[in-house]
Amino acid sequence: MLRSYINFALKRPSQKEMPRVLHAEDENGDIKVMDTKIEVQQAARELTEKHMGKDRQRRYINKKNEMIPAFSQTRKGKTWREKLQQGTLTNKDWRIIPKHLRHVFRQARAVKNNKGEYMNANMYGDIFTALMTLGEMDAHIAKMKKNTAPGPSSIRIDHVAALPKDMREIVALAISLPYMRGLGYEQWKDELVNWIPKEEGNTDMNKRRPIMFYEVLRKLSVGIRVKKVLKVWSRNGIIDDDNYAFLTGRTTVQPLMIKKMMLEDAAYNDKTIAMVDIDFSKAYDSTEKFAKEMSLRRLGFPEEGLDMWQQYDSNRRMSINTAYGPTEPITPECGAWGQGAPESPIGWLSLMCWMSAVVDKEATEPYEHHTSKGIVKISKVIYADDGTYIARTRKGVQKIVTAVSDFASRTGTIIKPQKNYTYANHDGPPLKVRMFGQGGERSEYNLTEINETDFLQAPGKCTKCSRRVLSIRTSNVWWVYA
Repeated sequence: MLRSYINFALKRPSQKEMPRVLHAEDENGDIKVMDTKIEVQQAARELTEKHMGKDRQRRYINKKNEMIPAFSQTRKGKTWREKLQQGTLTNKDWRIIPKHLRHVFRQARAVKNNKGEYMNANMYGDIFTALMTLGEMDAHIAKMKKNTAPGPSSIRIDHVAALPKDMREIVALAISLPYMRGLGYEQWKDELVNWIPKEEGNTDMNKRRPIMFYEVLRKLSVGIRVKKVLKVWSRNGIIDDDNYAFLTGRTTVQPLMIKKMMLEDAAYNDKTIAMVDIDFSKAYDSTEKFAKEMSLRRLGFPEEGLDMWQQYDSNRRMSINTAYGPTEPITPECGAWGQGAPESPIGWLSLMCWMSAVVDKEATEPYEHHTSKGIVKISKVIYADDGTYIARTRKGVQKIVTAVSDFASRTGTIIKPQKNYTYANHDGPPLKVRMFGQGGERSEYNLTEINETDFLQAPGKCTKCSRRVLSIRTSNVWWVYA
C-alpha cells in the first residue's frame, strides 16, 4: 500500500496488475479461457515459444527442423560464412544454396568503405579487447535511463550508480571479463518477458506485445561500446544513406517528409510515381542467428565482437512473467536481435544496410527529382522496420518489392501482405509480394492499393497549383526547390 501512496504523491505511473484470467481463440474459432496457474503459465510458454521461432516454416529449414549447412551454428556453417565475408566462396561452396536464394547472399560479402577498402577487423581497433575503465563506465551510466524494470536478479542500474568508487571499480573489472578473456556469466543467460496488452484491459493472448528484460550488468557490458561501433561505421561511410533510424540527427520526420515531397513533386510536374509501404512484422524477434552474423560480417566485424554479441544466442533462458509468477524458461530459436538489448538497434540497422544493397541492385527505375543542381534519385526511405519504396513506374517498384520480399524469405524476416499498402498515380497490374515455403513452393499475394490521402495518413490534399519550398535529404545532401 505504501508504494501506491508514494506513486500517487510523486505522480508516477503505477504498474498494472497482470491478468489472472486469459483467453484465446482456438483452431475452430472457439474461445478458450485459462484461469488456473498451470493453464496460464503453459499458455504463456507456448505463445512465447511460437513467437520466438518454434515450428516456423522457412525455405532454409528442412522438415526435420534442421538448417541448411551454410546457415547452421556449426563449424562448417561458420567457415562458409567466413568465406562469404571474404569473397572466397567457390562454385562448389555456392551449391549449398539453392540458385534462387543466391542473389541475396552475394550482397553479404564485406563492403568497401569510403576509401575503397574492404571492411575488416583492424578498423575496429581494440573495441572488443580493451579493459573497461571506471571513467568509461561512469560516463555511460550517467546517460542511462534510471528506475527502469530490472532483469531476473532484480538489480537495477540505479544500484550500480549508487555504489561507492571502490565498488564501481570492481564492477568495471567484472564487466571487462568478456572483453579480456572472451568469457561470459551464467546468470547473463537469464531473461524475462512481459506480455503487454495492445489494448488496455484486453485479455486476449493474441493481442499482446512482448517486452524483454536483461541482466543490467550484461546490458552495461555490451552497451558501453555500442556507440564506438557506430562511430566506426559512420567514419567509414558504410551505413546506407536511406536509413534514418538510430542515427544522430535523423528522425521519423525526414522519411515521412520525403514520402510526402515525392508525391507533391509528381503531382506538380505531371510525373508518374509508384510507392509501397512495407512494415516487417516481429522484426527483432524474427531475426535468425545466421542473418545476424552475416550482417555484422558484412561490415567487417572482428571475431571477438561476433563472439561477444552472439554469446547467448543459442543458450538463452527466457522466462515469462505471469500473474502467478515467472514460468519455467524456454530457449528461443530466433530473435537474435533481442528487444531491449543495447546492441539491437544498430544491429538491426546493419541488417537493413544489407537489405538496402539488395534493393539498390534491383532499383532500375528510381524516382527522379530534378533540381538546378542535378537529379536526385530515390528508391527507398527506411526507418527501423518500416520502409517506403519508390519508383517511376509500377514495374519499377515491383522489382524493388520483389527484392525486399526475397530478402525477407532468405533471412527469416516476416512480411504480412495484408498490413502493407501501395499507391500509384497511374493504372497497371496490382503489386505483389512473393514468398517461399519450406519446400520451396512460391506464393504471391496482392498488396492493398489505397488513395494518396490514406497513403500519407491524411497529410493534406496535393494540388498542382500550390507553390511550396521542399527539401529532400539523400546521400548526405539537402536538395531544395521552390
